[in-house]
Amino acid sequence: MNEKEILVFGYSGQVSTALREVLENARYVSRLECDFERPSDIHSILDSMRPRVVVNLVAYTAVDKAESDRQSAFAINGEAPREIAAWCKSNYCSLVHVSTDYVYSGNGEKAWLENDIADPINVYGESKLAGEVAVKSSDCHHIILRTSWVYSRTGNNFFKTMVRLGGEREELRIVDDQIGAPTYALDLARAIRQIVEHRDFLALNGIYNLANGGVTSWYGFAVEIFKLLKAAGKDLKVKNVIPVKSSEYTTPAKRPLNSRLSLEKISTDFQIGLRSWTSALEDCARKA
Repeated sequence: MNEKEILVFGYSGQVSTALREVLENARYVSRLECDFERPSDIHSILDSMRPRVVVNLVAYTAVDKAESDRQSAFAINGEAPREIAAWCKSNYCSLVHVSTDYVYSGNGEKAWLENDIADPINVYGESKLAGEVAVKSSDCHHIILRTSWVYSRTGNNFFKTMVRLGGEREELRIVDDQIGAPTYALDLARAIRQIVEHRDFLALNGIYNLANGGVTSWYGFAVEIFKLLKAAGKDLKVKNVIPVKSSEYTTPAKRPLNSRLSLEKISTDFQIGLRSWTSALEDCARKA
């Protein structure tokens, strides 16, 4: 696959920034160039660039704000992917679309399979599921990647929040009953490259879970972040990290308690197995 035949929606987000490191010659479209709440912008960009593969990394990710801003969340996460997928179907173009663990209900303790019933518990999850349904319904060639707890040294994410708060406060209370896999944006970007370059890319189609290996809680994630930052010589104020239940930390949007993802399918079909979340975090913390 010629990188110049790949069009990426997203330029400055966590994953798009990382993808620019591993797919340097792909064409990237920023939100300033294309307003996802205006379908005509999407078609204009696609018609002018005529890619063979589209990677959609643009998303409305303000989980709590989505509860009161349903229209924008559904426009960006649901309707825009529909427009992209329709163009891809009409122009024999492949689509790689990044989705989320939030499409699952979060019940139980088993790792979610791709064919488990999607039953989101907040507007953000509902809007992302709407995007998935639109992509699948278009019948274009597509790979939908459900990932979890994405972080990096750029953008807005839990890692950066902990770095900031760890330097400001001596005590932090972090939720300990939501379980999932922190996923390093750079590892996710590398996997996207492997997918589009895979010899069977055009023969494979559908939904795939993709995350770093292993699981933890947000509390466990925070504790590991502070341990690694201190080992790297980062000056932190935080001395006490207290685990709390989700019920003690009220937010406008409910969060799934179980975001464990089965990674067997992507390992079998694409031979992709990301390293452990602790190993990936060590790399990120070292560069923070």
